Amino acid sequence: MVWDIKSGTLIRKLVDRISTTWMVKFDESRCVAAVQRNGNTWIDVFTFVEYGNEDTGIPRDERAKL
Repeated sequence: MVWDIKSGTLIRKLVDRISTTWMVKFDESRCVAAVQRNGNTWIDVFTFVEYGNEDTGIPRDERAKL
């Protein structure tokens, strides 16, 4: 889950319907999670960059550095 640490509110759920989370790694623009669903292991990759008008939660000046 992604939380706003200033307000303590949930921004979005990234991974759902899993039984186990094996590993999570992330940097400024990506999150990779190895998870288990229905007895199978999956690698979920999430990117936190702007696509069209979608707000990614990364300040515009920080996105320029990515």
